[in-house]
Amino acid sequence: MKRSIGVLAGMLTLLVASTVPSVAAEPARTPVYMIVFGNVSYNGAPVAAGDEVRGYTPENMLVAKYVVTRDASDQYGFMPVYGDDTTTPPKDGAAAGDELRFVLYRTSDGQEHPAQFKSIERVPFRAGKKELRLDLMF
Repeated sequence: MKRSIGVLAGMLTLLVASTVPSVAAEPARTPVYMIVFGNVSYNGAPVAAGDEVRGYTPENMLVAKYVVTRDASDQYGFMPVYGDDTTTPPKDGAAAGDELRFVLYRTSDGQEHPAQFKSIERVPFRAGKKELRLDLMF
């Protein structure tokens, strides 16, 4: 009985650990990218140093990450959003037209928070050198 409880507790720990977003996760850096920047807030207040603005593809592939470096920051970027390098398999970034999803990872609670407001409603991936201003409220 004790062994079964121990095995169950170990499986539960593994399951919880695998669903918590990792601070160390990094997007694959490819030669294909777009740049985003803008204002950022959480519940109407600036974000804290160490918090991360992250971008994901529809398949939940991490393709962008910007770590805030100073407390009470109300801006993020210039953040590269990496696209798929089609010369290398498998898919390692956003494909042209993929609708990007942005979240705020808060170090204070260890949770990802989805954007409640974006200054651009739909953000499809478009590789290019021109920067895109995208204000985010979480």
